[in-house]
Amino acid sequence: MAPKEPQGTSAPLLGDQDIAVCLEQGLSSEHDFQTIIAARPKRVVEWLQEDGVEKLGDFEVQDSLFYAAGPSESGLLTEGQNCRHIDFERFWTNRLQKRSSDASKSPSQDWSEMVKVEAWVVTVKNAAAAENVGLLQPLLRRFQDDKVSMMVFGLPAVMATVEFKWAHWCRNLLWVQLALYLLWVFAFTVFTILFQDEVATASLADVAATVRGQATIALEIIALVAMLPFIYIEAATIVEYGKSWLVTQNIIDALTYINQVAITVMHLTRRHLNSDIILILMAAQCILLWLRLQYYLRPFRASKFAFVDTLRVVLADVKWFLVFLVITMWGFACAFHVLYRSDQDDAPEFSTLWRSLYTVFAAAVGEFESDTYIQHHNPRLTVPLLVLYLFVVTVIMLNLLIALLTNAQEKMTENAGLRAVVSKAQIIDELENTLPGWLKRQGGNRWYPYYIHILKLAPAQRGELSAEALWAEHGDLLDSSEEVRIRVRALEAKIDALQASLDALVSALPPAARDRAAAASAQKKAIMERARKEDEELRAIDQQEDSVFD
Repeated sequence: MAPKEPQGTSAPLLGDQDIAVCLEQGLSSEHDFQTIIAARPKRVVEWLQEDGVEKLGDFEVQDSLFYAAGPSESGLLTEGQNCRHIDFERFWTNRLQKRSSDASKSPSQDWSEMVKVEAWVVTVKNAAAAENVGLLQPLLRRFQDDKVSMMVFGLPAVMATVEFKWAHWCRNLLWVQLALYLLWVFAFTVFTILFQDEVATASLADVAATVRGQATIALEIIALVAMLPFIYIEAATIVEYGKSWLVTQNIIDALTYINQVAITVMHLTRRHLNSDIILILMAAQCILLWLRLQYYLRPFRASKFAFVDTLRVVLADVKWFLVFLVITMWGFACAFHVLYRSDQDDAPEFSTLWRSLYTVFAAAVGEFESDTYIQHHNPRLTVPLLVLYLFVVTVIMLNLLIALLTNAQEKMTENAGLRAVVSKAQIIDELENTLPGWLKRQGGNRWYPYYIHILKLAPAQRGELSAEALWAEHGDLLDSSEEVRIRVRALEAKIDALQASLDALVSALPPAARDRAAAASAQKKAIMERARKEDEELRAIDQQEDSVFD
């Protein structure tokens, strides 16, 4: 792994006391994330939530020009600048026109209207910096240690940082990585096909004497060479993460590399080709390679489904139920094995305990012969036991399992957008930890600017209708969640209008009355803050109790 050369600096820019005062009064242009952590380690997430971004202003542009510039799935356009405060309207107008021309898109002439857009800036200096200097790696470490919620990646400052790094360099590097991986998978898959008709007793020279054999050897070597960059990435990740690297997915990846090398050595040295060892290794490699392909689909919200991530959540939710299901099947398998003690010749399905377990498993999915149970020497025992087994396992337990799986799947899909942001952050962190220093230096200020500027549509600029404007009953045209979302947005707009009217009334009051209103508002905020902290404490207690029970 190349020596780490983080962009920017993590040295404190101000004394801790000065930082603390500035955090209370407002962030200056000289703070990076490490200084904030040093000054307020217990209030970092709270500060990111309240002051992580600053609104510079708003202006109007053609909606076609905004969409032609290619906003992210989160609806954000991000750019890097060395200044926190800029002439945002001129800056973004030039950027929108440049992005549209670079993408060979011109604003649509069919229907275009002016929409209000908002310009924001991430207030943390060097938020896009690499490794521990920037915003992402410290938050990821806390998240992986279960010390912060996944919701922190939905905060505007964090999401904008992820989208900036993803759009400006990480996505392109991931496509290169995906191309190399597809080359590896394709070469190995074709190798397995050509290997099927290869004579196991033939020497390597005899194999290389034929065109088919030459293709087999060439594809095997191509697969091995295409794998080398991934071995480098894995080794660099081990150096960076240390013991925290030891998670299931990383261990499986390491076994994939070892397996590929073992297959190549065995094939080229012509060892164990007559045994089942190489066949088992090749079969396992096919499964591992194709399943790992989902790793590259996780960051894209359009995929909406990551098999390995979903499987991990499902197993965590149903693992004890599966244990109980297997124990139940084992109990019935033992019962049938005992009952068929005198009928093993006529019913070999129950001749051993393992065959009995397989038979009852097949019966649970509908694969059983009723004659096996009816023709027993005492069917008054076997038939009722079969009916009881099918009722307990098939009717009750398997349906409960389906319900649990459905619930686990809903957990994965309900926060699909947030999980996509987390996946992007994890990939960004992994790539930054493994990129050589010369490549980071080449990225320079384009990859690691001082400040990240954001452009987004102002609220209520998407032309959405109110739910009351639709001539339909509840749920006829929209599903319940979509209708509730529209109604909530309409309610928020009304609340904003009422707040604006209230602010106007307060400003018209005499100074003494305004002071009393301000004091009442401050008291209200203090009460709400105390209530929020008490709620967080109660949630922390609930989580501790849940972890104890788990």
